[in-house]
Amino acid sequence: MSLIQRAALQRAIAIDANFNTYSDGSASGGTKDGGAGVVVTKGNPAKPTVVATLHGKGAIFTCSYEEEKHAMEMAVRWMEDNLSAPDKVAVFTDNQSICTALTSTSPVLDPLRVRMANLLPSLTIQWIPE
Repeated sequence: MSLIQRAALQRAIAIDANFNTYSDGSASGGTKDGGAGVVVTKGNPAKPTVVATLHGKGAIFTCSYEEEKHAMEMAVRWMEDNLSAPDKVAVFTDNQSICTALTSTSPVLDPLRVRMANLLPSLTIQWIPE
């Protein structure tokens, strides 16, 4: 296990969420044939139990950032549909740009920010480098 993998695992354990979600999006060459995915797990992050696997076909002409955003939206939609107030959930993403954008004041992500703010579960978003 690499140093980065160990650090990510230690962080996941420290967050102590009921559910851990891993979101990712990409586009071929960064510009076309995009797609997004989310894996939801529970239990020990070192030996997780997969609860749900979500896939989303992206646009023909897109960018990796848009697909990462799509993956985050898919994760939030799953939380809205499946979780409640006592739940604690973490979203892990390798896209530092989406993490930075969510903490900015750019109106582009306002709809996603509002949905996250209205979630009943406690939510932690964690960037993990590749």
